[in-house]
Amino acid sequence: MSREIIMTAAEIRMELAKRKMPKKQLARAIKINYEYLIQILNDQRKAEGKRRVISRYLRKNSMIPRQARDDEGRGENEVKEQVA
Repeated sequence: MSREIIMTAAEIRMELAKRKMPKKQLARAIKINYEYLIQILNDQRKAEGKRRVISRYLRKNSMIPRQARDDEGRGENEVKEQVA
């Protein structure tokens, strides 16, 4: 049984810095309050469920540049697989 890896607050902060992604953008993307996100990132809240959502979001959006995504957010490879 494979277990999903949930990023720590420090790992999330590091990933955001690496991508130069504003915290407000992440909060909007996963539909949570900005202040709550700040508490999560500062380890003031454990929020394992929200960290799981954040981890999934960052993994899903990690390898494919924005220009290579279609209107539904799929990458080029995913689109080609559906056509084939």
